[in-house]
Amino acid sequence: MRPSVPSWLLPGGWLANLRAAQALAWVGGMELLLFSFEAEDRELFLKESPLIEAEGRGLDLGVHLPDPLLPAHREILEATARYANYYVVHPARLGPGRARESEAFASSLESLRRDYGDRFLLEYTNRADFEAALAALPDLGVCADSAHLLAEGIDPAAWLGARSGQVREIHLNGFEDGRAHRPLRGDEAWLGPLLPFLRDGAMRVEFEVFSLAGVEASYQALKELP
Repeated sequence: MRPSVPSWLLPGGWLANLRAAQALAWVGGMELLLFSFEAEDRELFLKESPLIEAEGRGLDLGVHLPDPLLPAHREILEATARYANYYVVHPARLGPGRARESEAFASSLESLRRDYGDRFLLEYTNRADFEAALAALPDLGVCADSAHLLAEGIDPAAWLGARSGQVREIHLNGFEDGRAHRPLRGDEAWLGPLLPFLRDGAMRVEFEVFSLAGVEASYQALKELP
């Protein structure tokens, strides 16, 4: 397992969260969340990016790109390409009148892959959007999300087993009472069958819980399982 955490552990910018993560001995990486890249968020991230590069050496750093992915977001890659090992993207959203958006997404992502290499992972957000995007880009790496799968009644272990070799990362988080990003307890019925995948040394496991206490509780719950 290659344990990682998101950059929403405590209030503040990306750099403050990176420093907080480095205080946890078990953390090997961080996914920098850029759901927003406008105005103050853009200004702060571009200011902090060189410091993240300097202070984050030795960590497995990645970037979660905005949704929707726009041509202007190439600026993020220009700022992070020296230190980001991977980029997570959401698929385009399907629906009436959205065919052009889906085509534009595939074209834009293919352009980025040509320029920045095979560092892009398509996150499972829902079955329809994910399968449409993957059909257009079948050789794209995949990022599973346990809560998104559970929300649709899909067993995460069975899903990963059917995509062996293509899934490079999992966003590991609980799903309770219709809510994602819940800390793991350790007694979830779906978690045990998932352990062989999580303990694979090649699998990046991002504990996608948005608090320091939550990621620590999730990591300890997983660590204590036989």
